Amino acid sequence: MWFIYLKFKDMYIQTKLIGFFIDKYIFIDDKLIYCSFKCI
Repeated sequence: MWFIYLKFKDMYIQTKLIGFFIDKYIFIDDKLIYCSFKCI
Protein backbone atom coordinates (compact mmCIF):
# COMPACT_ATOMS: atom_id res chain seq x y z
CA MET A 1 0.00 0.00 0.00
CA TRP A 2 1.06 3.57 -0.61
CA PHE A 3 1.14 6.07 2.18
CA ILE A 4 2.10 9.73 2.45
CA TYR A 5 4.03 11.40 5.20
CA LEU A 6 2.76 14.96 5.22
CA LYS A 7 5.05 17.60 6.62
CA PHE A 8 2.99 20.37 8.14
CA LYS A 9 4.14 22.61 10.97
CA ASP A 10 6.98 20.19 11.73
CA MET A 11 4.44 17.41 12.18
CA TYR A 12 4.37 14.18 10.18
CA ILE A 13 1.01 12.60 9.57
CA GLN A 14 0.65 9.19 7.97
CA THR A 15 -2.39 9.07 5.76
CA LYS A 16 -3.81 7.31 2.75
CA LEU A 17 -2.76 8.39 -0.71
CA ILE A 18 -5.06 11.25 -1.71
CA GLY A 19 -4.98 14.41 -3.77
CA PHE A 20 -3.34 15.38 -7.03
CA PHE A 21 0.33 14.50 -7.30
CA ILE A 22 2.90 16.54 -9.15
CA ASP A 23 6.36 15.04 -8.85
CA LYS A 24 6.78 14.75 -5.09
CA TYR A 25 4.24 17.34 -4.13
CA ILE A 26 0.56 17.06 -3.29
CA PHE A 27 -2.31 19.52 -3.31
CA ILE A 28 -4.69 19.28 -0.37
CA ASP A 29 -7.34 21.89 0.32
CA ASP A 30 -5.70 24.22 -2.22
CA LYS A 31 -2.44 24.08 -0.23
CA LEU A 32 0.86 22.76 -1.50
CA ILE A 33 2.31 20.33 1.01
CA TYR A 34 5.59 18.52 0.53
CA CYS A 35 5.42 14.82 1.08
CA SER A 36 7.67 11.81 0.86
CA PHE A 37 6.42 8.50 -0.40
CA LYS A 38 6.91 5.17 1.29
CA CYS A 39 5.76 1.84 -0.07
CA ILE A 40 4.74 -0.66 2.58
